[in-house]
Amino acid sequence: MAEKSLPWPISKAHHLILFESPHNASKYIYLLSNQLITSMSERLDDGPHECFVPLETALDMVYGPVAKRGDAGRWDAPQLWKVCNAHDIEQILDDIEELDTVRLDGAMHVDLDEVLDLVLSGYLRCKARVQKALAEAAKAYDIDNNGLELEEFEVFLQDVIKEQGLTMNGSKAEKKALLDLWKGMLTLAGEYSSSAPPADQAFTDSQLFPIACMRSAVYPFIEKPKPLERPGSPGVVEVSQSAAEKIKELKKQKMKK
Repeated sequence: MAEKSLPWPISKAHHLILFESPHNASKYIYLLSNQLITSMSERLDDGPHECFVPLETALDMVYGPVAKRGDAGRWDAPQLWKVCNAHDIEQILDDIEELDTVRLDGAMHVDLDEVLDLVLSGYLRCKARVQKALAEAAKAYDIDNNGLELEEFEVFLQDVIKEQGLTMNGSKAEKKALLDLWKGMLTLAGEYSSSAPPADQAFTDSQLFPIACMRSAVYPFIEKPKPLERPGSPGVVEVSQSAAEKIKELKKQKMKK
């Protein structure tokens, strides 16, 4: 069976499917000609390792058809950016460039299945790293070992955003937004109970906390904030003395209400 390659527009379609909304992808595919859709269908139906794309197109699938390889600031990969840093995405690109190639129509091509596998495995690897750091944070900020409580979560967020030069102002609107986020995360994790106020409930399983964080778009450990690491031990989260004092003070204020 002859090896087949895909034309450039499939790059944009796959980019939309992988890293943007399926709705946008469907709109783009709808704009493709019937002839191209038929061509895509015939080629993709040949089974695994029977479909090839130009190497340049494979790289476009990761960072978008407009961006350039050496300009990470313009890479259009929103789903990867949620859990990956520039080095991680660079590694995925390097891995794609190291795939075996075949020359078709005068250009070097790579196996589409292998490209998609590298992108997915790279994403999952980074996601696992972020989840591990979040699980460690849940244990570290649970200073009294009775489950991660709202006050501890608040100080955790304060420490994370401090690295970005931001602060939480403690306003009523902010407190409400924080409580709504907390209740939503508890609900997603199956930890919420209507029998008690959400402010009085906690994450009793540290492994559920990272899942709820990621489902709520809380991705704080992509660049691994330095204050949350022990020197020489990347990825190990610990709570500073000042953070622990903040947690204790918030809990005292709660008891006075």
